[in-house]
Amino acid sequence: MLLHYFAIYSLTFFLVAILSSMLSTRLQKTEAELFQTASDYDRLSFLYKQIFDDINTGIITVDADSRVTSFNRAAELITGYKPGEILGRNLSHTFSGLEIPLRDDGRRHMTALPRRDGETIPVGYSCSRLNAPEDSENGYVFTLQDLSQIKKMEAQVQQAEKMATIGEMAAGIAHELRNPLAAISGAVQLLERETRDNSINKRLFDIIMRESDRLDATIRDFLVFSKPVNPEKEWFSVLALAREALETLRQSQDWNSALRLDLEIPPDLNGWGDPQLIRQVLLNLVANGANACRTMESGRILLRAGEQSENAIVLEIIDNGIGIPEDLREKIFEPFFTTRETGTGLGLAIVRQIVHSHGGTISLRASHPQGALFSVSLPLP
Repeated sequence: MLLHYFAIYSLTFFLVAILSSMLSTRLQKTEAELFQTASDYDRLSFLYKQIFDDINTGIITVDADSRVTSFNRAAELITGYKPGEILGRNLSHTFSGLEIPLRDDGRRHMTALPRRDGETIPVGYSCSRLNAPEDSENGYVFTLQDLSQIKKMEAQVQQAEKMATIGEMAAGIAHELRNPLAAISGAVQLLERETRDNSINKRLFDIIMRESDRLDATIRDFLVFSKPVNPEKEWFSVLALAREALETLRQSQDWNSALRLDLEIPPDLNGWGDPQLIRQVLLNLVANGANACRTMESGRILLRAGEQSENAIVLEIIDNGIGIPEDLREKIFEPFFTTRETGTGLGLAIVRQIVHSHGGTISLRASHPQGALFSVSLPLP
């Protein structure tokens, strides 16, 4: 009997021990799964909060009574309101432009939204039902985006298209003006030959010819400026190109022979670009320098060049003329801005257009003790 009782109690003890071990193992596994679930939930909650706060789209949620229940950082930036100023308030009272649609069609709406600072901005928004399973009464979620920059870009594109159309029309008109202008100049030259003895008529004819030449120069520069610049780049000798440009200027009728021209360019310096367009840049800049030195007793223009780095060469045109006032330095590259009576106001605008088409830069600074220094940087391949 003692053996019988001992066997029963021993068997019971071992069964309890086995069951306890199984329950302990199950408990440990359940605790590990619970810990992992809680960790995943915390990570998901943190991720949701990060997305909610960092997304660029404004998010506003409201309950069934249109009271604001959440308000993210993007909505704060768009509206100018802090979350504490909005939470719990009726949405329609604060933002009259945001309306809950009669049916959830998923469409994007546009409205003028009043900001906290009194400014009204264009926004695009959509509204959808927020189906939360734990709520008996579901609310709505609004997503909104500031369209101010988009509207500005649209206006800029429209303005650019308008200006492009006007430019094409102006170029066409300018081209058509050259034919009658040439006819007028030819007729005036014939009349001048027949009335050489009449000094009054000759003076009038000279005025007509001078103004016709000026108008023709303006039309020619405008047509050059209005055309898109597509440089055909190749290697060229900077020194040879500079000598060619200076020789061309010396052959012009109004060139001041007393003006001194100096070159400081290494013989082995090569540039990368369209030689004809770079030649035009040198012609315009040196001609402007010569005009600035017109009233100087000992005018001098220095054209020098060198490698700025392995990636670019720099051309500098320096004169000792009257210089350019500080308040005009930002305007000289604008089209049709000129301080010369006979100038077209397009020379420097064409220069900047050519330099930019090569991916380069042009700048102006004062030269010492007087004059101006134009610096042109041209990138190398």
